[in-house]
Amino acid sequence: MIGFALALALAAAPEGYADTELARFGPGIPGSIAIMRRTGRDGRDFGTTTTVVQRIEHPETELTRMLVRYRNVQGAQPLVSAVWEYTLRPELIEWSKLDSNREPAIQLHTPLQPGTRWTYHFGTGEVRSEIVAIEPVAVPAGTYQGALHVRASATLHDGKEALESVNDFWYVRDVGLVKWVAYSTRDGNPALMDELVSFKRDPVPTRRP
Repeated sequence: MIGFALALALAAAPEGYADTELARFGPGIPGSIAIMRRTGRDGRDFGTTTTVVQRIEHPETELTRMLVRYRNVQGAQPLVSAVWEYTLRPELIEWSKLDSNREPAIQLHTPLQPGTRWTYHFGTGEVRSEIVAIEPVAVPAGTYQGALHVRASATLHDGKEALESVNDFWYVRDVGLVKWVAYSTRDGNPALMDELVSFKRDPVPTRRP
């Protein structure tokens, strides 16, 4: 029965999305609020992360700039609070910490179909990403169909040795990131996981520069 259900889900999954759908896999619309819960491999609760899309700006170019406030809370205390800047280009979505001098990371790249690969430099290393599947994904907030499953393999250099890491991301249209899994470099098992527990679309007026 499980095999039959899986076959139906795979049959319903699209082979890809049009490039014009790219923006729908970004952080969302102004006022969108997403809450993720982070857990460790032993079930340890690392608290919640709340992201709020503050505003979207449309300069006189083909670029769309999104500012997203990120707040990580464990217990009653915020551990991290920062603003991230997302830039939507015709062929990709990239992000970086606001006012950071680092080269931005590439979240997604067209064409939006399995097999698409891209590479970028991040900090002291290189990240190789690939859309590996379009598939259903289940998280506490619900089950989403047609999620883009992206695998990112990174090689980071700390001056002495190269460190390898693998991360999986699932992006859903009109929601954004719903699940993230970081795998242990020692045994390849999941070490950390973020899952969407709630999402609210509460649009506010778009601000322009």
